[in-house]
Amino acid sequence: MRRLSFAALRLREPGEVHCELARELFAAFGIDQVHLVLLGADRKGGRGTQYLPGPGDEAIEGERYAYPFDSGSAVQRVIETGRPHNEADAAASFVTKPELVKRFHAASALFVPVAFEEEVRAVTILVSETPRVFADDEVQLAYTLANQAAAALAGLEMRSRLALRVERQTALARAAGALNARLDPRAVLDTLCREADLALGGEIAGVYLGDAETGGLAVAAHGIAPDSSWYGYRIKPGEGVAGRVLQTGRPVVTNAYRDEVRTPASDALRDVETAVSVPVRWNGELKGALSVAFSSMREVRAEDIETLQAIA
Repeated sequence: MRRLSFAALRLREPGEVHCELARELFAAFGIDQVHLVLLGADRKGGRGTQYLPGPGDEAIEGERYAYPFDSGSAVQRVIETGRPHNEADAAASFVTKPELVKRFHAASALFVPVAFEEEVRAVTILVSETPRVFADDEVQLAYTLANQAAAALAGLEMRSRLALRVERQTALARAAGALNARLDPRAVLDTLCREADLALGGEIAGVYLGDAETGGLAVAAHGIAPDSSWYGYRIKPGEGVAGRVLQTGRPVVTNAYRDEVRTPASDALRDVETAVSVPVRWNGELKGALSVAFSSMREVRAEDIETLQAIA
């Protein structure tokens, strides 16, 4: 508990906090697996990450998977109540997902919320591959550890928001300067991609030029290697988040990129988890889409979309 209580002071990424939480749970309970399910923006599903005990008291990351929230499921109950759910017989349970039993061999499980700002952001699942009843004091300890992780995550999110707020203002100013400068169109688009990526703290950003009938041509990017096959790739209408934008003319966000959208055939997009795209309009007419992508699940807020639209 002591290591986790100081996590907010020394850990820099949410993934590091998740791994630290898993390590503390392994040490405290001697369980076989820890799963962390991060909620998507629509709260209808999330992304699960499996952790396994490793050498030297470490937690190592295992599989990643999509986790739809079924009505009445244990995860859904925890999201709605904000309280832990103890499942002694996972195989016979009506609320434990069969996938957890079949794919991950769960015999018993304890579902614990990770919540801050009065909202459940994730659900931690303690998995035992042999039958086990978690005692009341064990449930309370797991809940306490999850709350400590939540405090660390809240601190990281606050620092990230403050840093991005400053970056947004400077990015908007630089983007406006690029539009006013005498630059060729490609240089302007490259600049807009860079500023969009920096403003949202993404890994990659790109512009597709096109419309709802022809799809979009990948013409400019930031964070994608110059020799990538992404450049010159033509997305079909409805393909990827940018293809959906071209199809609808409205912003599109996904927290499960590989599961929720038809993904373009490009290695540059292979590791994308979260993506957001907005229309590019010239004189009010739809001319393309500006997209920013992240390699981990990230909440995309209204202010993020507004910033991206201002740049586009």
